[in-house]
Amino acid sequence: MRGYGFSVWLKLPSEIKKQIRVLLRDIGVEAKHELHLTLRTKFETRTEANIAAAEFPRELKFAIWGSLLLLTKSDCLDPYHAWAFPALVQLDGTSYSTFPHVSAKYLENKQEAPRLHIPYLSGTGRVCVVDTQDPDPLLWS
Repeated sequence: MRGYGFSVWLKLPSEIKKQIRVLLRDIGVEAKHELHLTLRTKFETRTEANIAAAEFPRELKFAIWGSLLLLTKSDCLDPYHAWAFPALVQLDGTSYSTFPHVSAKYLENKQEAPRLHIPYLSGTGRVCVVDTQDPDPLLWS
C-alpha cells in the first residue's frame, strides 16, 4: 500500500477549518493540507473504502475538542506521525471502533505536540472517500 491507501473522511465545514487554522497559526503551526476528520483509513482499494463509507450516513454530526495529541505511527506502513485533535462522531446504533481525529500536522520525525487546547467545536460534515496514496498530504483528494 502506498501512503494511507484510501481513506474515509468527514469533510469539515469551512468555518470550522478556519477556526482550527487560526488556533494553530497562533502557536506558529501551519496546516497546509486539507483539514478533515479521519473516520477510517488504510484501505487497499477505493472499492473497499466505498464499502466502509456506505456503513455511515451521508452526513454526520461531529465534535472536536481537547488537547493537541501526538499520534505515532501505528505500524511500519504508516507514513507519518501526526499532531491531531480528538473528535467524536454521532452514530445512531452503529458500532464504531476506530479513533476519529483531525490531523493538524503530519510529521516524518516524531515530535511532541505543542501545548494547545481547542475549544469545543461542533457541526455536521459529509462523509467521503479520498485517495490518500500520495506521500504528499497536499495532494490528497
